Amino acid sequence: MLLMPQLQPYMSLIRKCPLLKDVPEEQYGSAFACIRTRICQAPKDSIVLALGDPFRYAYYLLEGCLVSTFQTATYDQITLNLFLPGDLLGESFACIPDSVSTIQLSASCDSVYLQFDLQPLLGKNQCGTCSCVSPSHHHTMLVNLLDNMAHTNSFLNEKVRILSQKGVRDRILVYFSTLPVSSRGIITLPFSKTKMAEFLGLNRSAMSRELHRMEEDGLIAVNGRRIHLL
Repeated sequence: MLLMPQLQPYMSLIRKCPLLKDVPEEQYGSAFACIRTRICQAPKDSIVLALGDPFRYAYYLLEGCLVSTFQTATYDQITLNLFLPGDLLGESFACIPDSVSTIQLSASCDSVYLQFDLQPLLGKNQCGTCSCVSPSHHHTMLVNLLDNMAHTNSFLNEKVRILSQKGVRDRILVYFSTLPVSSRGIITLPFSKTKMAEFLGLNRSAMSRELHRMEEDGLIAVNGRRIHLL
């Protein structure tokens, strides 16, 4: 229960944690104890998880930004995803005993995150902090975990659909179709164009040229990270 006072500044985000959906707030402390939660800090440019490290934990971002990347055979860096406060990540790997990280997870700015050991929810490394063998929040968190993994799988399917496009413009358009659009037809990119190029598996210069051509063709208007669909 000692963790809860440290989390008070982040309670608005804690309440949105996917694992805690339908868990009463008075049970948060016990729920976090069950999955051996730790609060961690990652300075800018530090590595949270290196390629080849044991992937033992899931992470819930409270502050800052984490980026998952991998290197191609020619040592080009590809951005898989960018995580912002309120994002849960790594839950699938954390459920597999002895899994090894195939990505690098790093902090693009000073970050604060929670580290979860999910094995007790799966009946492994049984939690010794609960007052009963199978407390109700175990079942609730397990259902929430499965729901979040389903959404993660949906995201990965979208990523495969994007990367399967052969043309630069096609990749950009399919990616734009996955982003929220305002009532005025404006998309706000979640990261810089350099990170966007890495995410799409494109050369930064080639992507910039194609965005310019799309503007000339009257498809979009670009203003920094704001893209107006015309």
